[in-house]
Amino acid sequence: MSQVHQNVQRDASLVTTAGTVRVWGEHHTTGVCSSLSLTHHVSETWELPEETHTGENSFRAAAEIVGSLKRYATQGARKATESPRVCGPVCQCVTLSLCCLQREALSMMDQVCHWVRVDPAGLGRPHLPGAPDTSSLAVPMMLLCLVQQLEEGVSEREQRYREVGDWSVRKILQHLKRDGTAVLETVSSEGNELPGSQGRLMNPGHALEAGWFLLRWAEATGSQELMATALEGFLVRPFRTGWDQQHGGLFSFLDVDGLPPTQLEWDMKLWWPHTEALVALLLGYKQSRDPQLLDFFRQVFDYSFSHFPDQEHGEWYGYLNRRGEVTHSFKGGPFKGCFHLPRSLYLCETTLDSLLAESSMS
Repeated sequence: MSQVHQNVQRDASLVTTAGTVRVWGEHHTTGVCSSLSLTHHVSETWELPEETHTGENSFRAAAEIVGSLKRYATQGARKATESPRVCGPVCQCVTLSLCCLQREALSMMDQVCHWVRVDPAGLGRPHLPGAPDTSSLAVPMMLLCLVQQLEEGVSEREQRYREVGDWSVRKILQHLKRDGTAVLETVSSEGNELPGSQGRLMNPGHALEAGWFLLRWAEATGSQELMATALEGFLVRPFRTGWDQQHGGLFSFLDVDGLPPTQLEWDMKLWWPHTEALVALLLGYKQSRDPQLLDFFRQVFDYSFSHFPDQEHGEWYGYLNRRGEVTHSFKGGPFKGCFHLPRSLYLCETTLDSLLAESSMS
């Protein structure tokens, strides 16, 4: 069967192209349903009680900015659900997806663990003779994210997946190199640096995203050592290194030795590293109360609000050049789905709720 991919255009209309690698409607149905419902969960207004005036003016301003961003995303989500061409295929699958989601998720998790830790052939990445064994940061960090999602609120699953989570943390920490000053995207399976451009590659967005996964694990396990490593090694230093001092925004890729990265899009500003930075920096501030993290958070907010939102049609553009100009106007494609932004909005709101509640009680 030929595969069909649908790009979601700027105004939420669809353009269908045959023969592409990914299938939006089939592979992303569950993600679309959960992300749209998550976006609708976020209220349109952000009301701050007067008694929360505590002198943390930058924190209050950040909360107000979250309210503005939520309105942008909610408007875009509603525009999408009003379109029969988008809503139809999703609604046909939503009942079945919700009924089977939990059971299938647990079953799939066991299979994913096997693919990641035993035999990657099921992921379409069979080990080729002569090829070095490597470890990509994306694999253990997303496995840790899955563990945290499945454990949440279900005590009996904590023991089931705790060993997997600990293994994922150890693998993530193997990517922290150069005396803790750099998070490398790819290392050997033993955690050693690789030669060449592959071994020098840094992805600031992945480092920050992995950082808040580590922060949540440190909080759940009570590990102060892990929390300190996550804050400095995966938040502060990757943010300082990854931020474009000339034009603002986070670079997509960097070379740890300052050489030109081989990725042609290395200096582009993508939506998802900024959404992950918002979550990471705000959570880092919540756990450490380090004011520089709140300053970084505001810095990302200022850049994101002034560059990514589509003022006319809602939602976020996904791709900007180094100067912050939109290069691709579509809202959904092979890589840009409705996942990072709704998750970021929801987690920022819940974190801000918690911080505001604490400040009102003090």
